[in-house]
Amino acid sequence: MKADSLLKHNIDTLLKARHQTRHDLAVWVRQSTDRAKVDPWISSIFTRQNREFQFKYLDRIADFFGIAVYQLFQPGISPLTERRTGFDR
Repeated sequence: MKADSLLKHNIDTLLKARHQTRHDLAVWVRQSTDRAKVDPWISSIFTRQNREFQFKYLDRIADFFGIAVYQLFQPGISPLTERRTGFDR
């Protein structure tokens, strides 16, 4: 799995766990409450495979979740990347 795909899946999982939306994240990262500006930006990143988060936003995204930047790229946050089955051996 590519780093960008992993990042997007992990962000979606973290948002769902916190009962927040992509809009909430976009407002935090872009520091604007204008839906006309932030919603198209975040939507295009998640819906187009050729779009990715710019490097300059990673610190703000990590701050939003209260984690370090490297943790955004850790496998296992999203069930899609979890290798364990959840059953005891």
